[in-house]
Amino acid sequence: MSQSAEKSPSEKSKAAKSKFRKKQVLFLIETSTSYGRDLLTGVSRYAHERNEWDFIVVPRGITEMPETLKNWHGDGVIARTPDKRTHDVLRRIKSPVVELYSVVKTEIYCDERAIVRMALDHFEEHCFENVGFFSIGQTRWIVERERHFKEEAIARGFSPYIFIEKTARQDPTWYPIWNEAYDPALRAWLEKVPKPIAIFTANDHQAVHLINGCNKLGYRIPEEIAVLGINNDTLLCDILSPTLSSIDQNAREVGYEAARLLDMKMNGVDCTGYEKGLLPVRVITRESTDIFALKNPDVNRALHFIREYATTGIRVTDVLNEVNLTSRTLERYFKESLGHTPEREILMTKLRHASWLLVTSNLPNHRIAELSGFSNDRYFCYLFKKEKGMTPQQYRRENKSSGAIVWDNSSEEA
Repeated sequence: MSQSAEKSPSEKSKAAKSKFRKKQVLFLIETSTSYGRDLLTGVSRYAHERNEWDFIVVPRGITEMPETLKNWHGDGVIARTPDKRTHDVLRRIKSPVVELYSVVKTEIYCDERAIVRMALDHFEEHCFENVGFFSIGQTRWIVERERHFKEEAIARGFSPYIFIEKTARQDPTWYPIWNEAYDPALRAWLEKVPKPIAIFTANDHQAVHLINGCNKLGYRIPEEIAVLGINNDTLLCDILSPTLSSIDQNAREVGYEAARLLDMKMNGVDCTGYEKGLLPVRVITRESTDIFALKNPDVNRALHFIREYATTGIRVTDVLNEVNLTSRTLERYFKESLGHTPEREILMTKLRHASWLLVTSNLPNHRIAELSGFSNDRYFCYLFKKEKGMTPQQYRRENKSSGAIVWDNSSEEA
């Protein structure tokens, strides 16, 4: 190589700095909601694992556009932009963007239909025969949840009761605010719906409106009206009276996968058509749904005991001691109320827990069997295949196709 073609020391230094320069990433995610903060937790986990990003977080509400965005010349953006003004600015910037809210379907998202199925599973597990959906506003996620709820409820044989207040439905804001003008419609609806009923709300904030309405009108929660929210905003759920049951929809994993997708885009990977829906984690049961909608108090007591202790390896004799009934009487009560025996209820509860562990962890079968109350993994695998029609490994593969791994406790693998 000729002397003139060689790079000077300063040019070599600049090239080295450019090679190892950290990417500049803007997190345009609201810090004003628990969901937004959970997203940021997942995003930051990915970023800290790799230590290749310098990131900027601007404390903001979801509809506020920071000045930083207008003059952004960094390497990438992760955003949630429900308002058109901010969305238009994002479309004009040159760096890669991962959008977690849009007028169209996003690349990384929580599986809305799976969320609804989890809510209905919860209602069925608590023996409710009547279900409803409560919401105000018309944002995309509200409309989607209502549509999926109606479809899934009807498919299961329910006749769902949907709260409709025309003025409330026209509220275009991200988190609609309750207006006292809606009170008459809510009163009429709550008087009309059969009781007991389990009602799924569009999110935790809207559950507040429903609980306040029930308390004002004198309806007992959960005895007459059970209420389930979504987002698991722990501060909000725990401060309510009664405390609010809610679905953890896996926002932290959504944030983590969004960061992974942005990393691919910034590294030149063609992500056209990329799409990933994540499964919700579980229902966090609190006072607002902590009841079984059965007329027989002995069966209610037995069910509470089974749901609480099935995974510890209890037997029917333990249940009999708890409710102080004979085996024949308890079995008759269960068949009259639920159509199956206490022994089967214990098995179903253990298998539900095992199914959850299969989807949300990478634990081996022997550990899942132990944590679910089975005596050994061989017996667990036999019963699982008999009941589910597939092996635990097949169930894990099919239900993890959405990428919803919640935790991977590697120390458990040993």
